[in-house]
Amino acid sequence: MSSHLCLEHSYAGVVTRIEGLARPLHQPDGTWYLLLAAGLSASQPSFIHSQGPFYEGCEAEAGLAAIAEELLRMGYGVAAEPLSWRLHLQAELRRLAGGGVVGTEHRLSRPES
Repeated sequence: MSSHLCLEHSYAGVVTRIEGLARPLHQPDGTWYLLLAAGLSASQPSFIHSQGPFYEGCEAEAGLAAIAEELLRMGYGVAAEPLSWRLHLQAELRRLAGGGVVGTEHRLSRPES
């Protein structure tokens, strides 16, 4: 099973992107989390979601595989480019490791032009 996903969907010229990672929290209890970022392709993510804890890596990877399977059924396709929001997802993992609330969603604000 893969520990990451990178999917895109194009509709009416707008390309949306979803990236996900299954990663250990690096805490003594060995828990794992799913981290998902979504937004328009070629821009910053507008949404970050964390899900967990999972007590084994294979559980987190199975959860990520189920999400990928459902998104593929909904018309998403595998992105040609590699993960581009990995730093955003790693920052979310660091926030969780610091005692952040798990299972939360974050809508990221965009700077005003």
